[in-house]
Amino acid sequence: MYLFIKPYMVSEPPRSHEHLVSQVTFMAETSQENAATVVSNPAIVTPNSLIAINTAAQLPFKLIPINYLTWRAQFNALLIGYDLLRYVDGSYLEPPKLLHDAPNPAHMFWVRQDQLLFHSIIASVSEQIMPLIASATTSRMAWEKLNTLYANRSRS
Repeated sequence: MYLFIKPYMVSEPPRSHEHLVSQVTFMAETSQENAATVVSNPAIVTPNSLIAINTAAQLPFKLIPINYLTWRAQFNALLIGYDLLRYVDGSYLEPPKLLHDAPNPAHMFWVRQDQLLFHSIIASVSEQIMPLIASATTSRMAWEKLNTLYANRSRS
């Protein structure tokens, strides 16, 4: 089932949790099979939820060459909070593309979530750093490139 939640604009007043739950329930009842929810509110995450990080609101510091440790600390906190650290630390490996000669839904979900994380990483770095990770194809590759480039420099 595809389940999309309309994010509210900054200019809109925040909606109550009950309103969001009823909106999710209604959308779930009218959606198709084999889908995932896209949310940016952890209070309404379900097992098939794709989580999109709002980098402008949730990651106030963009990565620049001199603030890697601070940037990584804020990003790690979000990844742990949303239970997504396993994508970038390599503990949740990409599932096989096929399962019994058919497309594997777990693979499709993994790719979609990983790309949302990859997008969040790209959106949270300065324009100066973007070209350094642009060739990455997964969030883990981008994370590792940044770690290789800046971790040792930041500690010294």
